[in-house]
Amino acid sequence: MAFQYWPKGGWAEYTLKETGKDGKAATVKIGVHVRYRKGRRGKKGKERLVYALWKHEPSSPYQMSQTYRLRFGIETSYRQLNEAKVKTCSRSPSVRLFVVGVALLMRNVWVYLHHEVLSTARRGRRLYNWGRLRFRAMLALLQRYAESRFGVTEEVVIERPIPKGLAS
Repeated sequence: MAFQYWPKGGWAEYTLKETGKDGKAATVKIGVHVRYRKGRRGKKGKERLVYALWKHEPSSPYQMSQTYRLRFGIETSYRQLNEAKVKTCSRSPSVRLFVVGVALLMRNVWVYLHHEVLSTARRGRRLYNWGRLRFRAMLALLQRYAESRFGVTEEVVIERPIPKGLAS
């Protein structure tokens, strides 16, 4: 689309047309926010963020971008919540609520560790070093600790000797 090549941010309208007999059309508002990368992710120059809006009118392309950033944070929280939840086949609402509560607690501990321990203090605000402890790495550490604490082993107790053809 041509919107990703705009030199400045702004608004436009775009009509999406359905192919076929009916030929229905929907008009959406397009918002383009242009920002400078400033070396983020190892890149420099302009970055154009293109959004399609329907029944929503933010005051500026910058505000639209900030609103989407908040939404992205919410979706990340839900993804991490699902990563931390244990699998259960229980139909009991109290058990399922407990599982969700433990998952939320683990995510909040991860955020607290980054805020208090793993961040770099600076004047103005902290610099978060998310790469020092990824959420999945923290979950793996907790799993290994629980396995060593409660004696989980990889051995299987068998009743009869293994046949000669299977044993190597």
